Amino acid sequence: MKRSKKWIIVALITLLVMIPATTFAAPDVVETLNKTQTIIFTIVRSIGVMVTVFGFVYFGIGWFSHDPTQRITGLMCIVGGLIIAGSELILKTIGVL
Repeated sequence: MKRSKKWIIVALITLLVMIPATTFAAPDVVETLNKTQTIIFTIVRSIGVMVTVFGFVYFGIGWFSHDPTQRITGLMCIVGGLIIAGSELILKTIGVL
């Protein structure tokens, strides 16, 4: 009987020590993950804008040289860049984020 009381007291003390550590650490971790997610989506959005600008340039070159292959490639780059730039909005819309 004496031994079981000792283990109950040890378990309660351990529980009381561990609870504040997890409650105080949670907001910092969530905040760090949100900042990391924001940085990653900013980089992805920048890459999408660059691809879109490259697509406009490629489409313009194809337009002036009367090359349909360059025009189609330029249009695909424009659409792909816009999809990449709007990836955060797309993920939020389908419910992933």
